[in-house]
Amino acid sequence: RLRKGDVCVGCIVWLPPRKSHDDPVLCNRPDCCGRVALEPEGYDHPVVVLKIWQSINSNILGDLVCTIACATTFTNTSLDVYRAQRLRKPHYRASLPILDATSKSTKDDPGTVQNLVLEKGNMRKQSYVRLDHTYEVPLSMLTQYSGGRAYITRLSEASYITLIEKLGLEPEIFEITATLSKTTKQRLSALTNAARRSQNATRLPCTAEI
Repeated sequence: RLRKGDVCVGCIVWLPPRKSHDDPVLCNRPDCCGRVALEPEGYDHPVVVLKIWQSINSNILGDLVCTIACATTFTNTSLDVYRAQRLRKPHYRASLPILDATSKSTKDDPGTVQNLVLEKGNMRKQSYVRLDHTYEVPLSMLTQYSGGRAYITRLSEASYITLIEKLGLEPEIFEITATLSKTTKQRLSALTNAARRSQNATRLPCTAEI
């Protein structure tokens, strides 16, 4: 399982196959689709963490929920094929490629496609982040992508902002990766306090009838 304090925006983690007792993972992108469920083939894939918050109905430190975007290989599609066919295939256009040290292409990028790059780590295969939906998922459902710490594989700050703006969302603070292990308690406490404030704000004051 993931260490709660290791999860950060921009990190790439793993969404395992759905278990029979798991609640469905639903789309939470504003003005999108009415909260459709993630299709079965979307599980057992890497995902990018976009937002993190404390569960509103929980006082347990580190009981976190995330907004994620799904990544795919498009059935092991190479970067060359993706670039050549992107304009002809809607599902390619609704995605952004992740480039890392292992990305290979025999063709120059014409500059028509925005690329995401990694600050740390490498992808196991050439991967692409889908832009059609975002999903809400409890942290407890996620596992490591590369083993070890969640932030071992992480988008750069610029790529995180590119991705989240493409999705029409507001970026969160991109904590410096090197400091994450030292600020765990501080960050988790801040999320818990934010959840309490939100919970209190939704409680309407009682007014006595005269």
